[in-house]
Amino acid sequence: MTEVGYYSVWEIMAFAAIGSTLLFAIAYKSVGARAERYPVPAFLAAVLLQPWWAAFTAGLVSHTVCAIGARMIKGKTVAPALKMALSLSIFACLFAIQVGMGMDTEAVADAVRKGEAMSWERISRSSDVGKFVAENYRPCIESRETFLQYMERHFTLAPRANAPATCKAAAIAAAKPKGRDFANSVAAMIDDVPNLMDLSADARSEIERLAGRWAF
Repeated sequence: MTEVGYYSVWEIMAFAAIGSTLLFAIAYKSVGARAERYPVPAFLAAVLLQPWWAAFTAGLVSHTVCAIGARMIKGKTVAPALKMALSLSIFACLFAIQVGMGMDTEAVADAVRKGEAMSWERISRSSDVGKFVAENYRPCIESRETFLQYMERHFTLAPRANAPATCKAAAIAAAKPKGRDFANSVAAMIDDVPNLMDLSADARSEIERLAGRWAF
């Protein structure tokens, strides 16, 4: 199988479409119109190329386009079933891309979250100030709430994070009973938090994989 580590999803889809077109031409020359009924090239592409869904859907679209094109060249009527098949195959291709990209994005986000958790653990173990920041600033900055967002005639739930300045002020206020120096140290560490948050090896690997997979 051809892995996506070497080719992007778009290249895999192009390979599948070209291969499907060539195989359809060969099959049509051999068995005529019967080649329209069996999208064997699409299944073959799914077996030989990865991700299989990209190869299969691209091969399916290519096969259907070839079937319609062959009928038009011959001057035959394009059956409604073929037009419907083309619409469905295009929809399946777009849907598969959307789902695949969403799953990969979530995998990266999950790896980043795990890396951030490890960074917070290091901050917490670094000192009393670090422990205080992890216990008071982190829950505030990481908390999420959702709100209805109206966009393109649809309501969607969108995430919203607390403002960093608000969380910082709350953490400093909680630190003041421990003394001014302690509160100042808390403020300084909060300002340095972005520099202390390192990407884990898994997160870097996932980001590199996503970049290669989708040619970002």
